[in-house]
Amino acid sequence: MSLELRFKDPEYVTSLIKTGAPPALFEILDWSTLSLESPSILVDQQTEKNADLVFTVAIKGSEKDARIVLLFEHKSYRNTRLELQMATYQFLMYLQSDFQNLIIPVVVLQDVTVARGDVVFSNLFPDLSKQHLKILTKYSVNFTCLVINVNEIDRQGLAKRTNIDAVVRTMSQVRGSGLSLLRQVVDRIVYVKSQDRQRLLNLLFGYFSDYNEEITFEDILNVKTKTPEAQQMVHSVARSIREEFRAEGRAEGLEQGRTKVASNLLLKGMDPKEVIEVTELSPEQVESLRHEINDFSER
Repeated sequence: MSLELRFKDPEYVTSLIKTGAPPALFEILDWSTLSLESPSILVDQQTEKNADLVFTVAIKGSEKDARIVLLFEHKSYRNTRLELQMATYQFLMYLQSDFQNLIIPVVVLQDVTVARGDVVFSNLFPDLSKQHLKILTKYSVNFTCLVINVNEIDRQGLAKRTNIDAVVRTMSQVRGSGLSLLRQVVDRIVYVKSQDRQRLLNLLFGYFSDYNEEITFEDILNVKTKTPEAQQMVHSVARSIREEFRAEGRAEGLEQGRTKVASNLLLKGMDPKEVIEVTELSPEQVESLRHEINDFSER
């Protein structure tokens, strides 16, 4: 299952690529130009898939404004359909961009096993012999997908003392972990530039809460860190996130209340235009409620 990757900061993405990608690929791209985009991939005429992350980056020494598109996918584990899925997304993005950009698929993997290396799309045809593939790939594009296994990065210590150290540790060990991992991660924040620490903690706490719903804000507030500075940051960020959740809950409750009032007014025969004025719901919302009421009445 593809999960939303919270890793949206160009600086952190640059560090991740540098840590997990072949040096030759890293060296030919101008990482100062890295920019986040948010395109959709048209899977069919009815469905659009939002890519987890899509960045563009310029090629060093290119006379023209040539750029590379990095198409990120975030995977919990490696499955047999990975090649087909990434090849499909890449091809559809090529079609939508009229083949104006080079697209490199990048899979950020959280598999506990060691990654088998890059995904070569010619492996989609396992029934063909090596001799046939060698000949046929001369007349087709042999795409390769870059796989970055954060568990392997963490095992090798490749991210140590970099801005992605705490992020990689969280991604690689978050499943089934408790507050002990959170303490480790917070203490690793000392390696990050001071102006980036609170922003990084926001990212990490959000990612952590996706996998550890049983851990409460009070648990986070009670995490003991090695330094008073880290403790203060934890308290500040945890309270900020708690207030965001409370605000979202209040907004959701208000929306539900307006919907309930609108349904009651429609049931009593009030004109939909008047319901819109009273509840401040959108015409589409009121029309949808009206259809639901009519469908229920007809049963």
